[in-house]
Amino acid sequence: VWLVRNGQTDEKSLVRAKQYLQEAGQSRPNWYKLLLLGGEIAVMENRPDDAIRSYQQASAAGQLDAFHLHQLVQLLYARGRFEEAKQALERLGDAQLSPLMDRIRVELDERTGELERALELAAQTVAGSTKATDFLWYGHLLARAKRPEEAERAFRRSTELGAQVPDAWLSLVAVLAAQSKTQEAEQALREAQLRLPEDRIPLVLAQGYEILGQPARAEQQYQQALAARPDDLDLLERVAGFYMRAHQPEKAAKHLGDLLDVAGRAPEKNLARMVWARRSLARVLVLTGDYRHHRQALRLLDQNTQGGEPDVADLRLKAAVLAKRPERDARQQAIRILEDLRKRLQQSGEVLAPDEQFLLAQLYESVG
Repeated sequence: VWLVRNGQTDEKSLVRAKQYLQEAGQSRPNWYKLLLLGGEIAVMENRPDDAIRSYQQASAAGQLDAFHLHQLVQLLYARGRFEEAKQALERLGDAQLSPLMDRIRVELDERTGELERALELAAQTVAGSTKATDFLWYGHLLARAKRPEEAERAFRRSTELGAQVPDAWLSLVAVLAAQSKTQEAEQALREAQLRLPEDRIPLVLAQGYEILGQPARAEQQYQQALAARPDDLDLLERVAGFYMRAHQPEKAAKHLGDLLDVAGRAPEKNLARMVWARRSLARVLVLTGDYRHHRQALRLLDQNTQGGEPDVADLRLKAAVLAKRPERDARQQAIRILEDLRKRLQQSGEVLAPDEQFLLAQLYESVG
């Protein structure tokens, strides 16, 4: 596991590591070091819920070190489990907080209702900073706090410090558009076009035009960017996302398929991206209501579950797909998935979402 984490061997070695872990776990199932290793493997295999469970079990069996506490905080934060993340962060203490943890602490204060404290800590964090990314982060925090004028100042400062940072310009365009300052937003986009490297301009213009509600111009720029970099995975993901937001499922499906083709040339390296693309493509295919597309969506979700425990997001989507089918067997399978999901969520103190509880009740009634 250490060798894989440090890039000194390939991820196929994780298979052997898992085998050794299972063998050791038979004799010492609650040894916290084995649980930590299980959590690390789950992180590497993009199974965040399993990683969280392993780290929490390890914490109950023994004290987590700073490295694993950092990972646990980030995992909980990414899954939206903010109260648990905050509790784990408190165990680190101020002396062990990295710059990233400082930011997460601010974010957690904001998301758990301590907005004023979050803004105060954030202001202290960026005071005297000369980093564009610091003001970019601070601006987003202010924007979420519904302080658009202060956010605008932070984003303008970010463009001053990092004129070649695309996100600084796009964030400025977004906050200006949100204040109905359309002309200023368009001016910011023109200025970005002058200040950014030439190869970045089409994508920034595409995103900017999308923000300004000009989808035709956005599509033109997205396609121009893609023509120059057809195998760029990040770009393919952005273009597919644009078509999903634009409610153009056929074009979205095409670009998600292209993304899977390109990512499939190095599947181990691109595992997480391929999982996302399959899930997104399944979601797009379901929109058609066509039986053939439903079957294809289910196959894509099944591919995501090969070699490990299914991700909660895939289970939720699979249950939703099966629930739409008129066949009794499909609905019974949806019931089993939702019941298993409910048990799995209960292990971490969570419950099914209200719409999932309602769907389960409807399925019970439909099968009798």
